[in-house]
Amino acid sequence: AVENLFWMGRYGARVENIGRLLRATAQRLTESDPSHLAIVKILTALADKARLREVASAPTSGQAAKRKPPAGATPEWVIAAAGDPSLRNGIPANTGRLFYCATQLRDRMSVDHWRTVQRLARMHEPVPQNLEAALTILDSVIPACTALAGYAFDDMTRDDAWQFLVIGRQLERMAFLSSVTIQILGLAEEDREAVLGALLEIGNISMTYRARYQRQPELLPVLDLLLLDELNPHSICFQLAALSGQLDLIKTRLGFEPLFGLLTAMTVDRPAAG
Repeated sequence: AVENLFWMGRYGARVENIGRLLRATAQRLTESDPSHLAIVKILTALADKARLREVASAPTSGQAAKRKPPAGATPEWVIAAAGDPSLRNGIPANTGRLFYCATQLRDRMSVDHWRTVQRLARMHEPVPQNLEAALTILDSVIPACTALAGYAFDDMTRDDAWQFLVIGRQLERMAFLSSVTIQILGLAEEDREAVLGALLEIGNISMTYRARYQRQPELLPVLDLLLLDELNPHSICFQLAALSGQLDLIKTRLGFEPLFGLLTAMTVDRPAAG
């Protein structure tokens, strides 16, 4: 049960992460603004890092061959990632993995929780044939993932095994946001500034940014909110703090310290104000 709970947490967070990345890309592809072409190119590079365009084909010489849908400012790869089960890390592949984990944990899940997982595993059906259909799928997937998080915290018994579901979610979100941020910081200044709006959407912090800063996205406040703000449940430091709490609880209950030294090494100290 522990292993399936851990991976159920990871796959649930992964589906939401890639769903937000795909939706940010698809929305810009549907708009006629020429300035969005450069942003789509950057988002495509992020998708490649997340292996969203890898397709598993028939084995060749003992290994699975890989090919990719067309890249660039074309919708084909986004449509495929939203609905094609043959993509290694697209929405259907990861909802299928999530569904498998859930089948092993059926006795721990409420009826509504189980039905949400079932619906999520079928949301790509029928396979989308255009960008509008892909956007419809993504607009359904993301709220379903939010519902899964709610069921995990409100409907499941919080025993020792449950802690690993939460740890899986925290690790997946932290790894994804860290990877995206590192890639964006490596861009030229003009490209980096252009993609900040999409980064807010991918990190699910657009509303928080608008409420706090009430201005167009700027690099330093975006990074502060995404990386360092421990009050923001989507930030990397929030995940670190929450993960530390989970590992302390495991240490107290089970008497061992998984990843404790590594977690200590990753702790971020915010600079003092003034």
